[in-house]
Amino acid sequence: MKHRLNILETVLNYDTYKRVDGIDLSPSEVGSKGKYQIWLSNSGAPKTYPIATELKVNAVVGTAFHGRAEEAIKATYPEVFTEIELYGFINNVKVGGVSDVIYNWCDTYVVGDYKTMGAFGFKKAFRNGFLDYIPQLSIYSYLFAMKMGIPYSRAGELYIVVTGDAGYFRKDEGGGKTPKYITERVELLEKTQVELIVKETMDAIQTEPEMDCQAWQCNYCELECMFRIKGE
Repeated sequence: MKHRLNILETVLNYDTYKRVDGIDLSPSEVGSKGKYQIWLSNSGAPKTYPIATELKVNAVVGTAFHGRAEEAIKATYPEVFTEIELYGFINNVKVGGVSDVIYNWCDTYVVGDYKTMGAFGFKKAFRNGFLDYIPQLSIYSYLFAMKMGIPYSRAGELYIVVTGDAGYFRKDEGGGKTPKYITERVELLEKTQVELIVKETMDAIQTEPEMDCQAWQCNYCELECMFRIKGE
C-alpha cells in the first residue's frame, strides 16, 4: 500500500443513517429542526455540500454512547424499555422513531433520551431549559401511551454527556463549571400541545416554507438556497 490510510476521516465520515420510510415526521425532527429543513428532507432534496469532518465528532461520539448505553441498561435493568420502535398517527400524521429509554417509576412512565454536545451547545441548551428537546420526548411519550394503552405521561429525562472543553457558564448571575454529564428532568407538553405541534409542523411543510434555519445548521443549502424542488 503506497499511501497511509485516512483512518479517522473514514470513521467520522461513515454514515449509516437512513430516514425511516413511510413516516411523515420523526419525533427528533419536531422542535430540533427548522420547518424548512424538514421540508427539504421529506422532498428528497440532495445535500449540496458535505458537513465539515470536525463537526461530526460529537455525532459519532453520540452514536457510540448510545450503543454502550443500551448494553449497560439491558445488563443492569432488564425491565427497562431501550431502543423501542414507536409508530402511530397523531392528527392523521404518521409519526415514528426509536426511543432511547422508557422506564416505570412510581407507576409513572419516564421517557428519556441521550444527548452528547459540546460545552458551548450545552451552555446554550441549559440557558433555555432544554426546550428544543421537549417536543421530541413528548411525542415519544404520546406514541408509547398509544402503543401500551396507558395514560399519557409528562415525565421526561435528558441524559446529557458534555464533550470537549469543560468551560464555564453563568445563569441568573450565578457561576458554575460546565458538568461533564448531567441528568435533567423535564416536564413534557400537554397531550393537546403534542397534537397541535405535530399538526402545525405538518401543515407548514406541505408547500415550501420560509427558510427558517441558519445556513451553517443545514447542509442542504448555502446563504442563498442552491436547490428548489420545482423545475429542477
